[in-house]
Amino acid sequence: MTQSEISSNALSTLNLPVFDGYPYLTVRLAPAFFHLNVVPSDWPLAKLKELTRCQAQANDLPACLVLSQNSAFYVTPDGSDRYANTPPRGGTVVEGILKPSEDFPPTTDLRSRENRLRAFVKGLKQTGFVMGDLTKGGRTPSESEARNLTGRQQNGVPLGLTWCPRCGECRGECIDPNPLLNGLLVVVHCLCENRNLCARCGDRMNERKVNANYYSERDDAVWHVPGFSALSHSCKGDNKWKA
Repeated sequence: MTQSEISSNALSTLNLPVFDGYPYLTVRLAPAFFHLNVVPSDWPLAKLKELTRCQAQANDLPACLVLSQNSAFYVTPDGSDRYANTPPRGGTVVEGILKPSEDFPPTTDLRSRENRLRAFVKGLKQTGFVMGDLTKGGRTPSESEARNLTGRQQNGVPLGLTWCPRCGECRGECIDPNPLLNGLLVVVHCLCENRNLCARCGDRMNERKVNANYYSERDDAVWHVPGFSALSHSCKGDNKWKA
């Protein structure tokens, strides 16, 4: 992609819809799929930034504190952060499902912006959630990877996968056995590697790690867990998660 194409793509995002009820917290469930919660406007910036860090670390998903139309504070699950002058825009948007790490005082301003957010999401006229990554995050293997990982172990499991001593499931990297993926190298996670926790109650948001893959020996298949699976969690509301 040329520099002019990158600039053109960047400019095109400026015309995508963006909620303007600042400040609010965005969690990226998957590429172009975002969850929004409004947050108190009278909280100090330091407290809002800490709230964002807690959300990213608990959910094990990227989060963003949107402060204005040209000020956003992005945080990754590993704690890295950065400011940007462009908040998340476009894509599929949902609201009010993922819980923040603490409840907010029900001020008039907060309730007003919650209502505005619901109206904004409803006005997008979305038809459903985005699909998961059809390539399962796979990539073309190098020559040495293709040579070493093509084939099966004695028990029939793809080369490159090992068994977790704790949960007994496979994990590692392997060539996807699905012939339609043309030999893509995919990462496989076991149950123990699921760190997608609810920021409020600390329970797992889904049985398996979202935006990730697992291998089923019964099906001899690598299955992808889409980001919207995190929305199936029913929060108990008792905050037991600690950063």
